[in-house]
Amino acid sequence: MDDEEYRKKVEFLNDRNAVRWHDRHDHTGHEMFRAAIDFGLEAIRTAALLNGGAVVACFAFLGVLLGSSNPQAAALFKPLLWPALVFTVGAILAGTASGWAYFAQGYFSDGHGWVTYTNDPEDGYIVDQPERSTINGKGRFFQILSIASVFGSYFCIIAGVVWGGCILRP
Repeated sequence: MDDEEYRKKVEFLNDRNAVRWHDRHDHTGHEMFRAAIDFGLEAIRTAALLNGGAVVACFAFLGVLLGSSNPQAAALFKPLLWPALVFTVGAILAGTASGWAYFAQGYFSDGHGWVTYTNDPEDGYIVDQPERSTINGKGRFFQILSIASVFGSYFCIIAGVVWGGCILRP
């Protein structure tokens, strides 16, 4: 095998390897995107379900207290209104978390495309373009907002339960 044939063979193998890396990069990006969405949706659904259920239960209970002829039961209405409002804030936070997650995933998905595919193994066959870090930074900002909203929603669940429990404790 002369030098020219050897060079062509190496170039062919390098091109095949580059295509494999490019495909792996695309596949990994899609799988990570799908997994992140699944985990985020479960966290948001849980927060929304818990806070939403607590809001409905609290307002149903408050309706019964308001309609009660017992003065002690009616006296609990105002103090228990605050935990119900905390649960409402938690439900709103869970809803906004979904919106923040949408923006975050949009930016991350867009940032995934800001790469240049190469045939150079020293570059790892994929080179980030400068725009990618800016786009991913915006995605990170919305991701942090979404995570903070979910944590805030979970905090509202705990605060509402503790506050309501303290009020109802004999």
